Amino acid sequence: MKRAASAALLAALLLTAGCAPPARDAAPVARDGAATEKLLERLRERIEAVRSFRCEGTMLLETETEKHFIHFQARYRRPDRLRVDLDVGGPLGLGSGRLTVAERGDTLEALLPDEEFPRRGLIGDPSFAFLDETGLGFGDAAYLIAPFTGRPDLFTPHRLLASARDGRTGAERLVLQRDDGNREVLIADPAAGRLLERRVTRPGGEVLLICFYGDEKGGGDPFPEETECRIPRKRTILRTRYGSTTLNPDLPDRIFRADHLLP
Repeated sequence: MKRAASAALLAALLLTAGCAPPARDAAPVARDGAATEKLLERLRERIEAVRSFRCEGTMLLETETEKHFIHFQARYRRPDRLRVDLDVGGPLGLGSGRLTVAERGDTLEALLPDEEFPRRGLIGDPSFAFLDETGLGFGDAAYLIAPFTGRPDLFTPHRLLASARDGRTGAERLVLQRDDGNREVLIADPAAGRLLERRVTRPGGEVLLICFYGDEKGGGDPFPEETECRIPRKRTILRTRYGSTTLNPDLPDRIFRADHLLP
């Protein structure tokens, strides 16, 4: 199942890494509880407003020794449906052709380019035990595609562990408690109500995932121009640039199967 693990890692998380960049030097100022709760509310509203999306673009997958350009298509439906289709080449060790990974709640499917039938398993199944290498779950996969994914109930005051505002940039740093025991560290722009950075960390501080979100495209399109994500344990960097994006399309459940052919 090693190749299936590699395929799922590439597509569902395309999990990136590289050494974690150093924490930003902030000049914290006193916390304003009302302003922080208002920011959480704005972020939650943005996530709730994106019920689904369809997008395509290119990814640069960079390890310590290799670089690969990959074209991708992604479909997401809140809160736990994700499908990523990638055109991959032989150097990735997966064969050449279309690689598909689909997530439906606790179920994962991976269809490799040179295989006729998808590999299926439950999240946590030994077949996909490579997740233990990253410390992440597939619920984090959509973060690599867009900042406004995930469960809106994360952005609630009762999950807030700490907050501080950078006196120089005005950005707010929020630390939120997740159900899986990990923590989510957000850097947000209070004025625009958008996420600039999203991290998943262990309670002891180890960084499992970092995503940096660039400037939004504008014109009502909340996708960033570019996303850079890293996973320190895997020493890989993923840079994503977006082509076409569609917000809130009707995405039936059948498309979140690796063996379903898309138009």
